[in-house]
Amino acid sequence: MEVVQALGFSKEWRDWIAALLGTTTSKVLINGEPTRYQTCTGIKAGDPLSPYLFLLCAEAFSALLRKGEDGGLIAGVKICHSAPSI
Repeated sequence: MEVVQALGFSKEWRDWIAALLGTTTSKVLINGEPTRYQTCTGIKAGDPLSPYLFLLCAEAFSALLRKGEDGGLIAGVKICHSAPSI
């Protein structure tokens, strides 16, 4: 949620995302019959929201790498002298 806030999402959007991540229900089929709802936390693989959460996490990881490089803690690799480091 800190990443979402740092990216400038409004409180309303942050609340919606938090609700999606915290309140998931599902039913399991046993012999073709649905069971009662089961509450889960988080999202499951294949959820349409998964790619967007991955992008948010990748953005946060990229920012941490930049911060480490700017602080001299890590160094990137260049494919040539004038290329940006990766």
